[in-house]
Amino acid sequence: MARLKAYLGMSRVPSAIAELDGLRGIAILLVLGRHGTRVFRGSNEPIYPLGSWDGITPFINGWVGVDLFFVLSGFLITHHILRRWTLAVSWSEIRMYLGKRLLRIVPAYYATLLLAASGWLAFYQLPREGLGRQVVYHLLFLQDYLPASIIVAFWSLGVEEKFYLTIPFVVLLLWRLPSVRERVAVLAGLMSLPLLFRYLTYTSHPELDTYYEYFRMLRSPFHVSLDGLLVGCICAFLHHHRDHFPWLERTEVIRSLFWGGLLLSAYLVCAQPLLDPIRWFNVTLLYTCLALGFGAVLLSLISGRSPCAAFFRTRWLFFFSKISYSLYLVHMMFMGCVYVLLRDTISIERFPVGVQFALYFPLFCVFSIAGALVLHYAVEKPFLILKDRLGQPRPGLVQTTPQSVTA
Repeated sequence: MARLKAYLGMSRVPSAIAELDGLRGIAILLVLGRHGTRVFRGSNEPIYPLGSWDGITPFINGWVGVDLFFVLSGFLITHHILRRWTLAVSWSEIRMYLGKRLLRIVPAYYATLLLAASGWLAFYQLPREGLGRQVVYHLLFLQDYLPASIIVAFWSLGVEEKFYLTIPFVVLLLWRLPSVRERVAVLAGLMSLPLLFRYLTYTSHPELDTYYEYFRMLRSPFHVSLDGLLVGCICAFLHHHRDHFPWLERTEVIRSLFWGGLLLSAYLVCAQPLLDPIRWFNVTLLYTCLALGFGAVLLSLISGRSPCAAFFRTRWLFFFSKISYSLYLVHMMFMGCVYVLLRDTISIERFPVGVQFALYFPLFCVFSIAGALVLHYAVEKPFLILKDRLGQPRPGLVQTTPQSVTA
């Protein structure tokens, strides 16, 4: 019984940065909000009209939660490498790193992928034509370049896996530069690459005026989605070498980072639907601005002196943080079936759209959380336990177990 309670319990890793659990919880709630509005967006009818503004706009823009996941992943993985490795890192340590990444990401992802493709779920059926080919390239994490047609949210896993494979070698190359400031400057320079790639793609394809084409060419591919990951990397370097950046020790700077980043992010999320229509700003500067806003908040929180830090340590955000990966994997499978259930039981379509959403969204969350808990405890957590047991820290080094983030 004691072992069962320990297995089911949700406790923080002692070395984890508690405030980042809150950011992770917010990220998955944003994504839930986005997809909770999806079944109501076909007619473009405002759900909660307040003058010219729709009160559901922050939910519609909830896709930015993926960008917040990217910033978190960029920070946590780079922070782990900076804490554990040296320039003389061995291949065995690199293999250990890759093994832990695989145990963290692959089992729950493969389980969800194969369950969705199997046809065993009566409420989530996929067209059988070409499904085998789709499964193969999803198994290879190529769904950021090829259509993420099994579960759309899987596209971001293709981006993150490529980042996990490349960032160790980027860090090793950066370590060869003579100064910390040069390393940060190179990372900042790399941020121009996804911006340049998006600009060149957009200017060479003037027909990119539909969301599908925009998503396929300017949102999901790895090389155009690096802004948040690179900002997270920069935050990790600044935090790890904060003795080289004394301004990070000043309280007024920490407060400015928090409130400036929060206001920028909140404005972008709340002002208007960001992708209606597809504009020049959406395809060039938007992701950079989101990454910088989220990065500023993160950099403030990891300082230990951020305003509102207690909010990010709340238990309810920690709960969503712990199941965030499983919840991200499964939630889209419940979008259609929840609406069909409500249509068949209470004829939900007879109500105004605002009432429909108020009835639909809580039930969608309940089904999604229930599915996430099953996946978390049946598949994800056993492999997390195995991951934490894999390998031992090198003598003289402090072991850290940062929680990876995927979205």
